[in-house]
Amino acid sequence: MGISVQQWHAKIGTFSQPVKCKQTFQTLKPMGLSLAIKAVLFYLLLALCVESNLGPPKTGSNSGTIHGRSDATASSTSRQEAEVPASLTRPPHACSSGRSPSQISITDMLHFRDPRVISERDTGDTDMDVDQLDCQNLDFGLILLEIRKDVKGIHTKFDIMEHTVNQLKVDNEELKKQNKNIMQTVNVLSERLKHVESVSEISQNKHEKIETQMKRNNLKFHNVPKQQNEIRSMLINTIKHLLTEKLSINCDSILIDIVFRLPSQAGNRLILVRFALLHDRDRILTAFRGNAINT
Repeated sequence: MGISVQQWHAKIGTFSQPVKCKQTFQTLKPMGLSLAIKAVLFYLLLALCVESNLGPPKTGSNSGTIHGRSDATASSTSRQEAEVPASLTRPPHACSSGRSPSQISITDMLHFRDPRVISERDTGDTDMDVDQLDCQNLDFGLILLEIRKDVKGIHTKFDIMEHTVNQLKVDNEELKKQNKNIMQTVNVLSERLKHVESVSEISQNKHEKIETQMKRNNLKFHNVPKQQNEIRSMLINTIKHLLTEKLSINCDSILIDIVFRLPSQAGNRLILVRFALLHDRDRILTAFRGNAINT
């Protein structure tokens, strides 16, 4: 008449369930079947090998009871013999796909039921089970798709992070190179600055020395009357005339570099004279001290 709903259920279960779960079911179900067969054979062995008459009965009631129990045991054993082998040795129907009984999987054998004994209630329950299984498979597929999308998103984020890290490494290397160049430049500038400081110190010492030497050639003249509209040449002539008149010094060989009056609140301000030669300054100072003239 065709393939029953249970067989379709078995086929769907065989192809839809995961490989590991399918192998587990196919391993556990034959184990349960073998245990059931062993239990039935054990009961049959007990029923066939135990004698029905164990000896002369002690009392009539006891013998009747034993006989009754043995008869009941024999009848139950015979019924089990009639039922169990029939259920175990019933050959499964071949599928419409053309598979032979040897090609039918263990799942088909376990789920096989005669279509003539399937009730309407069993058929409804089977349809509900198939629908639930389809829904579960659909939900499982959707979950796998969501997981795949999440994994792709995570891979994308990791790629972006890896690219960012690589870019940071490149930037870090560039910064290291720039820092190295800056350090070299700073070292060069430091050496130049030290050289400039040393040169500046030498120049300052020379300047102080020169300034000291120049101050040694200076003389200050006090109480010299100021002329009207006095200029530098007039001051030089006044100083030479004073030296000739007061100290009797020949001023033709005397060279004067600088001459000017110092700022002061007094009426006759001091005159500062810088001679070109220290010898001239010393000669004038010696003549002044010898004559004891206030200048």
